Amino acid sequence: MSFVSPIIETTDWKAWANLELPGPFSLHVTGKVKLRSGDYTLNLVQVTPDGSDSRSTLYLRIIVSGSGMTDDVVVKDVSDDVVKDVVKDVSFVLNDYKQGTYKDVEILSTTNRIDEIKEAH
Repeated sequence: MSFVSPIIETTDWKAWANLELPGPFSLHVTGKVKLRSGDYTLNLVQVTPDGSDSRSTLYLRIIVSGSGMTDDVVVKDVSDDVVKDVVKDVSFVLNDYKQGTYKDVEILSTTNRIDEIKEAH
């Protein structure tokens, strides 16, 4: 019996700001999360890590729930049963976004960082 994270990998992270007039403006973040099974649900939530400068970076954490647990670092007992990997889309929208508030987005618990927020006018 071994213990592993339900997240295998994350890919395709993008961030863009909808700045179309008359507003209100919004910031959108999307990505893909590869999971060990389809028994999990995903959410992206805004967080402020201790010691971080959240004035220019938007910090998001992937929250995995399902199979009786809710946490991005919780592990699942993997048996000898056949496990099918599943890729799920995850997204986050920050409404009433003020242009220029954030310069980048960091997805915590992964090595993913979005260094540029595209602007759509």
